[in-house]
Amino acid sequence: MAKKVDLKAKAKRQKIVAGVLGVLFLGVVAFMGPKTLKQLTGPKVDPLRAAQAASTTTPTGAVPLTPPSLGGSATPAPTGSEAQLAAAAPTPASLDQLTSFSRFESKDPFIQQVTPGSSGSTPPSVTPSSGGSHSTSGGGSQPTQPVPTPKPKPVPKPPVVPPTAAVISVNNGPAQLIQTGQDFPQAPYEAIFRLVSLRPGVARIAISGGSYTSGAATVTLKTGKPLTLENTADGTRYVLKLLWTGAGQPPPRLLPTATTPSSATATPPAATTTTAAP
Repeated sequence: MAKKVDLKAKAKRQKIVAGVLGVLFLGVVAFMGPKTLKQLTGPKVDPLRAAQAASTTTPTGAVPLTPPSLGGSATPAPTGSEAQLAAAAPTPASLDQLTSFSRFESKDPFIQQVTPGSSGSTPPSVTPSSGGSHSTSGGGSQPTQPVPTPKPKPVPKPPVVPPTAAVISVNNGPAQLIQTGQDFPQAPYEAIFRLVSLRPGVARIAISGGSYTSGAATVTLKTGKPLTLENTADGTRYVLKLLWTGAGQPPPRLLPTATTPSSATATPPAATTTTAAP
């Protein structure tokens, strides 16, 4: 008698076996997949670490130099520091590995780049210049700067020479050139006064062989201001006029070509005291 086969139970057992095999296959794929992918693509290289490793390959210390040997001797083996530097040097990257990575500067696409109503370019700025003209930052010509006017150099003043002589007239007589320390009026008149000192426009006058009743040694005679002196012994008056003071020769118009006698010939007695008229 033939045995009956339960088809439903058989189909159920096949489904269970298929499910268990599927789980096992997924586990194998999850375990072996990363290793297989790593072997296919090669090890990953970090750009930052590669740059740091490249920067550390340059030796900072002094490298000993070995002189070449003679006679065909063998090359000496590298020292401990050289072996360490050679071991630390990174392996050069292959053509299928990434050696550097950079990116462009990103821009926000939602930020408005153009201002509404503008022509697309910034108008040139206008700045007033010192000369009244205007200059623009566009392609226009630059304004000409005003040339400063050179200041005239001050003319040095000639040094002031102290006066050494004076032109004096006595009693409206001929004007005479009198030097400092000289008695006047000069010949043919009798000298009565003495020119003691001079400064521009001022003369100090003393009595030759006499003195003033006030006790002063000299009196002041100024240009343009006549001075009247009186002899108290006989009442004779003398009018003195200072016409010029200076050094060298006076203007020709002040000195006459010929002298004529005048009332200045009066001669006071010896040791006569003279005073200025009130």
